[in-house]
Amino acid sequence: MSPLSGGGFLRVAPSTVVCLGIALAGAPTFAAQETSAPPAVELDRRRPTHTEALHPDAEGVTGAWVGWRRLLSESLRLELTFLHDVFRVVSGGVDNKLEQLRFFDAYFEADLAELADWTGATLGAEWYLRNEGELSAAVGDSQVVSNIEADRGHILAELWLEQRFEAAGARLKVGKFDANTEFAYVEHGLWFVNSSMGFSPTIFVFPTFPDPAFAVLLGVDVARSTTLRVAAFDGALARGVRTGKKGPGTFLGSPSDLFLIGELARVWDGDRPGRVGAGYWEHTGTFDRFDGGREDHARGWYLVLDQELGPLGDDAELGESVVSFLQLGGAEEELSDARLHVGAGLVVNSALRRTNDALGFGATWVQFSGEAGAGFSADGELAFELFYRRQLASWLFVQPDVQYVVNPGGDAALDDALVVGVRFDWQL
Repeated sequence: MSPLSGGGFLRVAPSTVVCLGIALAGAPTFAAQETSAPPAVELDRRRPTHTEALHPDAEGVTGAWVGWRRLLSESLRLELTFLHDVFRVVSGGVDNKLEQLRFFDAYFEADLAELADWTGATLGAEWYLRNEGELSAAVGDSQVVSNIEADRGHILAELWLEQRFEAAGARLKVGKFDANTEFAYVEHGLWFVNSSMGFSPTIFVFPTFPDPAFAVLLGVDVARSTTLRVAAFDGALARGVRTGKKGPGTFLGSPSDLFLIGELARVWDGDRPGRVGAGYWEHTGTFDRFDGGREDHARGWYLVLDQELGPLGDDAELGESVVSFLQLGGAEEELSDARLHVGAGLVVNSALRRTNDALGFGATWVQFSGEAGAGFSADGELAFELFYRRQLASWLFVQPDVQYVVNPGGDAALDDALVVGVRFDWQL
């Protein structure tokens, strides 16, 4: 899944990506005059959880739990979320059919400084349950229309311990977690349903949903408003091992492959805050080439940008504001279906002057490998997505969603697919 023409992988060395990230970090931004930088330990932040992003003020359909929810929020956080997608392939694709996808997520986080007098320590865990759907099979696409589509099952997706060293502006995280919570994410793309709006599909061995993996991560504030994070993940997924169902066994033992990744990121404050990140990844395993040969290691790069563009119109007090995101990614076309990827989107927050509503439009394009053995008859796949997220209660959002996929799966014999549906989002 990848974009841009030309043969071969756009070979970018790790040092080049880091230099590009530094250049971006030092370049003038869209932001207004920058204010003072946030505290050092706040710079190296992970992607917001689902509740933080979508339900910042939600109490939940189950109420206050007789005061326990407020008590939990002081030192413990428990987020219970249920997503239900109902989508139909209206035209084109492989099969015009209705599909339903369901996903239940329980996320837990404990501040050990409050609970056990362990300064700077946090314990996190996540468990989820999903049903099996065949929406993408009906569409025939490569980028995956719904980001909750997976095989049926339940797993302990995350169990990790993080230690922050405030004086050094650093943190160490060890355990099982989703790589996309730390790397290659765009915060303003979280409300989109299409999977490629979440991370570049060029990272084809990414240990993310539904297969997070055991890892060790180090994050360091390297300069004012600039952070570097690096991690080594269990790379057994590339061998067909479902790491989402595993513990640290394949990280510490056979197979001994690793997924290595690093990202240099800069954040800026002011009237129009934003974030830019440049990343490089490498997998230490051995891969089949499309020409029938074998190759040691796979590698790629990515760039991500989140930018708030400001209020919509002249009256900022109306609450409507526009945010945007941009994604770029590349991988070796000898190994990866996706050679290059470009994704971008706009979201209007407080749409139609309704505080918690949002209107979004985005596009994501992958250019497929041109290798003869890759088997693609079309150069790339382009998907458009339009949604309106409407809050019906403090604990419930309904999100009508329309997607149009051009050249699904790189198969020139398939008609372009129109997919229409709705996502129900409950905060329990």
